[in-house]
Amino acid sequence: MYANMERSGRADDFPLVSVIVRTYQGREQLLAECLESIADQSYRPLEVVVVQDGGDSAKETAERFQRVDLTVRFVALPKGNRCIAGNAGLAAAQGEWLNFLDDDDLFLPQHVAVLVAAVKGTGETAAIAESLQAATKFASLVPLQYEESSRDPFPLPAKLVRGQIWFNNLFPIQACLFHRSLYERFGGFEEELDALEDWDLWQRYFSDRRIERVKETTSLFRVPASGGERSTRERRMATFYPAIERLQAERRVVISVAELLELEGTLSARHAYSFGGALFAISTRQLSRGLRYLRNLNRERPRLSSDVQNCVAAMLRDDRSDRFELSVQQIRQVVVQFWGIECPEKLLADTVSGTAVRFGFWWRMVAAVSFAKRWLGKSPTAAH
Repeated sequence: MYANMERSGRADDFPLVSVIVRTYQGREQLLAECLESIADQSYRPLEVVVVQDGGDSAKETAERFQRVDLTVRFVALPKGNRCIAGNAGLAAAQGEWLNFLDDDDLFLPQHVAVLVAAVKGTGETAAIAESLQAATKFASLVPLQYEESSRDPFPLPAKLVRGQIWFNNLFPIQACLFHRSLYERFGGFEEELDALEDWDLWQRYFSDRRIERVKETTSLFRVPASGGERSTRERRMATFYPAIERLQAERRVVISVAELLELEGTLSARHAYSFGGALFAISTRQLSRGLRYLRNLNRERPRLSSDVQNCVAAMLRDDRSDRFELSVQQIRQVVVQFWGIECPEKLLADTVSGTAVRFGFWWRMVAAVSFAKRWLGKSPTAAH
């Protein structure tokens, strides 16, 4: 359906798409595989911006992929970090639409075409497609030798609503095509971050809009095959979580009570597994039972809606209203207080820093149930 979609129609029907690739010395052969997957895209016009963080050893590799129908730009930087490299790529990109691809990941041939087709003529400014995560063990980068032990679909929520991105990084960076107007409005990466930078970027880009989802697998990203390597990477990412919390406290958005209720409904199912995995605290059965009770409270939505309004109004010391301007951090506090749903990255960061206890989530849930019972005058038995 999407093959050679650039061959038909007017040229201005197919805007320039820029793919930004960050790399560093010693990964030239890995980079070549990545660039080959871009060159194989069915969509044109297309440009690639390769940014090397420290040196120019990848310049020759990048320029090998220069074609009549594929522009390759190479940017060499002094050693900095991945966010500085990403921002240099954003600044150099000429495309109307932008997409990141890490140097160890791959596009499937229809990736760009599928996402452009999803947004064209809709007024949407971004779209995401489904991805495969490949558990990979690298034996050597030069020469390039690796083994994939599995390829599995990356789990996306069944329904995407505004606000989910504030609680969890929902998709890998290469899955998202976005319009350059988002970059011009919200800027690039926060350069103090050297991990979780894409999550912070999406929180800004999708602060006031929903995310268009395409139910088609169009890319592959690699994760460590070794459990030890995965744990090391997660611990490193967790060290940047305090900076994410601070940034969330600084950013304010307007949200309605109806959106809060919709947000709870989508978060409950998604995070049940994440909580158990992050804290090893309670059984899946216990967790499901507790979340089911909290969701049962939604049967009295008019009363619950009023209580949420009161909770938010008290938090802001403001008059009752149907819509509130809150920081992202305050919205998360409301969701935690009423439904006991917390961000998996937050739980992981607490675990790493030693501030989480084995049964921390269970006690938070008990407190949330107790609080909700006081508001609603319901007992657990009555709820069932």
